[in-house]
Amino acid sequence: MNKKLKIMIVDDEPIICQGLKFTVPWDELEAEVVAEAYDGEEALEIVQDSHVDVILTDVKMPVMDGLELSEQIHQQYPEIHMIMISGYDEFEYAKRAMRQGVKDYLLKPVDIEELMGLIQSIKKQMDKQTQKKWSSSLKQVVSAAVLGDELDLERSPIQDTLQEGYCFFCTEVKDYAERILPLSQDEQRYLKMAWVDELDKNLSAQGLFSVSVFVHENRLLTCCKLHSSDYLKIQMFESAVIEIKKRVGVSLTGCLSLISRSAKEVTPLYQLVCEGIRAHPVMDQDIYEATKVPSRDNVNSYPSAYEKKFNQAGENEEQLKGVARELLEKCKQEQWFLEDLVLMIRELEKHIFGEFVQSSHYRLQEEVDVNIYNSYKQIEQLFLNDLMEYARSKKLTAEGRQSGLIKKAVIYIQDHYNEDLKAAEIADVINVSPNYFSQLIKQETGKHFNEFLHEIRINQAKELLKETPYRIMEIAEMVGYKDYKYFVQIFKRKVDLTPTQYRKVVIQSASVSRNDST
Repeated sequence: MNKKLKIMIVDDEPIICQGLKFTVPWDELEAEVVAEAYDGEEALEIVQDSHVDVILTDVKMPVMDGLELSEQIHQQYPEIHMIMISGYDEFEYAKRAMRQGVKDYLLKPVDIEELMGLIQSIKKQMDKQTQKKWSSSLKQVVSAAVLGDELDLERSPIQDTLQEGYCFFCTEVKDYAERILPLSQDEQRYLKMAWVDELDKNLSAQGLFSVSVFVHENRLLTCCKLHSSDYLKIQMFESAVIEIKKRVGVSLTGCLSLISRSAKEVTPLYQLVCEGIRAHPVMDQDIYEATKVPSRDNVNSYPSAYEKKFNQAGENEEQLKGVARELLEKCKQEQWFLEDLVLMIRELEKHIFGEFVQSSHYRLQEEVDVNIYNSYKQIEQLFLNDLMEYARSKKLTAEGRQSGLIKKAVIYIQDHYNEDLKAAEIADVINVSPNYFSQLIKQETGKHFNEFLHEIRINQAKELLKETPYRIMEIAEMVGYKDYKYFVQIFKRKVDLTPTQYRKVVIQSASVSRNDST
């Protein structure tokens, strides 16, 4: 919502001033008459003390005529638009006015429709100029916030832009690793462009001018300019997010900062909203205010009681999953932020896994970007994967069925099963000859290498068929089969069902189970 145009009418005949003031539907034009003057000198005095956007003036007036007034305005206040009014017999005045830069000229008697069209055109032009100024100022604000720079308020219109209030709004895509990472780069780029465009468009429709910039691949920072502190409502941002879900197909979570009118508060306000967005996994609402974020002071550093529970579960995969889910549910109830949760789990794994922590691939022992894996669900899946890897490693060691060499080979196969894997490549990894590797894997697993690889791939394909909506052809490629028909052939040989049949059976079985439970 842009401000009303401030209009001043200048004419030596008061009846003309009053006629224009009350005849023209100024409100419809988003304009208002703020002053009247009866000669050029009086008009100049008013301009010195009051804000005026447009001066509508007669040419012929005593003391100082319209031409002298336009010359003074052009020199002292070049941002003010001049509209000259003259009669048919005053063409020389019109030419002089045009030489002075006056672009808008009306003939007496004034045609109200023509005047309205002219005011609308000026309003549109000034709105564009204003928005350009706002955009430049808000971009400087965002840049200063992100980089921690101080704003130069004396050399820029930033303070004028922000004087009526501004705020930061920070958004992320929920479950980013699951919903966005699998997309192609082009698809991701298109989605993010739509995310920005729809957010700015929806906020604009509700009267907020905004500038948005990505400060992380899954964090959009939006700086909004307000027109009054009473105008901002969190429902405006909730409405925008709902529209984005409809039009773009992604669910967002967002944190809204306090309102400020001082450019000096840019960095603290930015820090507040960045800290606030970290709390979204434990908030009851998708869109919330930064002031409602819970404190992190009550987070315990290490739940020692659960270390004992995990050790008691041993290599029993179901028991390990149960303890993990119980722990994460407890942490969520206590409102742990994801950063704290990951650090705690990393420390817990070191205690639980012991000697295995160095010998296997554990995802949470690496750096985890919680803006990408940005939900309890996704951190839980990483934790469960680590626990299952630990259980498998411990079981294999306890049963004594694999030597150090074959263990290393199996781990390599599990990590690279979706690639064009050859026996010779794995033999090279564990530093043995291809023939010896073939004998070793047959001895330890009871299967030839290709059969063992097929088994891993098909098991993974079964999980994808059961848990994801990917097409059969996509799943084939994801588990390492370039030839779709060959994948179907191997799958049917292993499972006695085609992939399509298997998916239908799994879905039907799940549906029956749900019905039975209810």
